[in-house]
Amino acid sequence: MSGNHNKAELHGLQKYVHPLLWGLGAGCAVCVALLLLLSAVIAVRDIPHIAFDPLMVVVGALGALAAGYLSARLTKERGMLMGLCASFALFLLLVLCNLLITTCSFGTILLVKLFAMLLAGAIGGILGVNRKVRPR
Repeated sequence: MSGNHNKAELHGLQKYVHPLLWGLGAGCAVCVALLLLLSAVIAVRDIPHIAFDPLMVVVGALGALAAGYLSARLTKERGMLMGLCASFALFLLLVLCNLLITTCSFGTILLVKLFAMLLAGAIGGILGVNRKVRPR
């Protein structure tokens, strides 16, 4: 009986892991696309250095919105939770990449980015679950 219980738990876990990974991929893709666009704008225009942190918060939030939306859209349930999990995973990935590239210390901007990304991911998850499916 224990074997069947473990299989059911594993299947339940896979039901959420695959959408989270797809959402994380979508969030990364959105972040990369926005960073490429932003780097092109910075190359052409003279953007003050003080604007970089707020712009990075916006990029992270939009990536989290996409991650939360897709992960919740694929599971079709628990939108806010899926959005929060996907956006937190994206946040951790961005922090890890930041640590590998720079030696920046953690400050209040990191907390602002975390809050913005969690909020955007939760909103994306709610939107992903509540989106109406058009009949074919």
